[in-house]
Amino acid sequence: MIMKFTMDKSIKQCAPNNENAKAYLTAVGTHFTKFDKAEKATYMRLLTSKDYDGSSGVREHIMKRTHYYNKLKDMKVELAEDFLVWTVLESLPTEFDGLKSAYNAQKGKWNLNGMTAIVTQEEARFNETKRAKFESAFVVTNDSGSHNNKNFKSEYNSNKSYPNRKHGKSTHQATPPSLVEPKTDGFKGKCHFCRVYGHKKVDCRKFKAWLENKGIQKQLEAK
Repeated sequence: MIMKFTMDKSIKQCAPNNENAKAYLTAVGTHFTKFDKAEKATYMRLLTSKDYDGSSGVREHIMKRTHYYNKLKDMKVELAEDFLVWTVLESLPTEFDGLKSAYNAQKGKWNLNGMTAIVTQEEARFNETKRAKFESAFVVTNDSGSHNNKNFKSEYNSNKSYPNRKHGKSTHQATPPSLVEPKTDGFKGKCHFCRVYGHKKVDCRKFKAWLENKGIQKQLEAK
């Protein structure tokens, strides 16, 4: 009565009435033999066709496959451990092709624990290589970005001095033409007193000093 009370209604209706517990369970097992075969087919399909998706670690993937393998063994499906090792290797992506070739080339056999350790180590090496490539690309990108900023700053500073530059517009406001003092070219001739280029005799300091010593400058100022 306790067994019937804990069973689903659909099972109770299909099972024959029997006062002996062992005979009752035997009748129920016989009636649901097809269900057992369907479960075997499901686990066999999962064991042979479920590939590694890459979302979880490869160790978790092997543990799932081992779970399906143990379920089939409990259902009296005799499968060798070599078959489990082979299905696990075949379910791995192309990054593990070198490991697959090494396994096929060896005469010896890998057990489940040894294969798990080798595959996990190979995955760690792949992750380290990807991390190194990513860091190198990140450093190169930052270096190029800093150079671009420097070039931008230098070009910006150079454009500040030239508001009408051809290759860039500067935010620096130019002084209105009416307020700009007219530029005069410097005197390029030679002084007739000191014989030095760049100024006239009237502006020559030596000439003014000579006039002051002679007293001529004071006479001119008095006049």
